[in-house]
Amino acid sequence: MQFHNSGIALAVLATLAGGAAAQSQVTVFGSFDAAVRHQTNTAPTNAAGSQISGTPQGTLNSLEGKSVANASRLGFKGTEELGDGNQAHFLLESGFDGDTGMQNDANSLFNRQLYVGLRGPWGNLDLGRQYSASYKTLVAYDPFAGAYQITSVAAPGSGNVGGCFPVTAGCVRFNNDAQYTKVVGGLTVRVEVALGETAGDSRTGTSKTLGAVYVTGPLTVGAAYMRQDTPAVPTTATYPGTPANAARSNYTVGAAYAQGGLRLAAGRVLDRTATIGGDSTFEQTWAGASWLALPQVKLTGAWYHHALRGPAGTGAGALRVTGPDGRAGWDVQLLEARYLLSRRTSVYATIGHQKWSKGIQFLPTAANGGVTQNSLYLGISHQF
Repeated sequence: MQFHNSGIALAVLATLAGGAAAQSQVTVFGSFDAAVRHQTNTAPTNAAGSQISGTPQGTLNSLEGKSVANASRLGFKGTEELGDGNQAHFLLESGFDGDTGMQNDANSLFNRQLYVGLRGPWGNLDLGRQYSASYKTLVAYDPFAGAYQITSVAAPGSGNVGGCFPVTAGCVRFNNDAQYTKVVGGLTVRVEVALGETAGDSRTGTSKTLGAVYVTGPLTVGAAYMRQDTPAVPTTATYPGTPANAARSNYTVGAAYAQGGLRLAAGRVLDRTATIGGDSTFEQTWAGASWLALPQVKLTGAWYHHALRGPAGTGAGALRVTGPDGRAGWDVQLLEARYLLSRRTSVYATIGHQKWSKGIQFLPTAANGGVTQNSLYLGISHQF
C-alpha cells in the first residue's frame, strides 16, 4: 500500500513537472556576419592586435566577422509562465569573431549579455550584465538602431565606443546591473543601478540611469541621463586620468520619424568626466535616414560627428590630443544597401568615409596630422 501511494505521488509529480515544462521555453538564437573589407589609411597593428598610432598608413584587405550594422553572436534565452500574468526569463549571449571563431572576449564567455529577470503587469526587472538604459534609449533614434555605437568603423582597434568616454568606464553594457522597465501606453521608462562593487567604497564605479522613450504615431522621442562615480584611472601619455569617485555624467536625447518606408532619425550624446587637470568631454551628434525602397531593398545612410575636449597640451595629462586647445574630433559618413534574400538572410554593401582631425593619438592617424579613411564592406548576414 505504501508502495502504491508512492507510485501515485510520483505520477502526480511527473504530471506537474510535465505541465511546468510545457509552460517553459528555451530558444537558441544568434547571428552570423561575414564580410570582405577594403580600407585605406589603416595603421599597422602590434603583437597584441592593437593599432599603432603615428605610423605609416596602408591599405588593408581583410575578412571581417562583423559588419557596421551587426556583430556575430550565439545566445540562449528562455521563459517560464508563473501565472497571474507573471513570467520568469533569462538570456545568455556570447559574441564571437565570424572570421576566426574566437570569442570577442577571452575572459568572458557571455560577454554581450547575461541576465535573469521577472516580468508582469507591474513591469520588468532584470539582473546581470546587460545593455545600459542609456543605450536602450538611443537605439530608438539611431539610424542604424544602435549597431554603429558598438561595431563602429570610426575607431577600429581603439576600444572606444560611441557615446562612451573614458573607455574604462563603458556605457553600452554594464556588469552588476539591476534594471527596471515599465511600459505605459506609448511611454517606456527605465531605471537602472549598476553597482561598482569596489571594496571599501561602494560608490566607486556605481552608475545610476533614468531613461524614457515615448512613441506617438510616427514620432519617437527619447532622453536619458546617467550619473557615475568613476573608478580611479591613472594618468598616461594619452589620458589625463581620474581620481576615485570623480563625477561623470552622460546625457542623450533624440527623435525619429517614420512614415511609410522612410525613417528619419537624429540624436546627441554628451559625456563629461571630471578628469585630472579639468573636465574632459566626449560629444557625438548624428542624423540619418533609412528607406525601404523595395520590399527586398533597404537603404540606410548616416552622418556621425565626434568631438573630444579636455586638458590641453601634449604628453601626460593630454586628452588623447596634441592640439594646443585640447580639442579634436572626427566625422563619419556611412551608406548601406541591403538586399533581403529572406526574412533571416541578407547581403549588403557598406561604404564608409571617415575624416580625422589633427592630433588624435589613440586613433589610427599620424601623430601630428589628420587622415581620411575610406572603407567598403561586402558581406552576408544570417539571423537564426
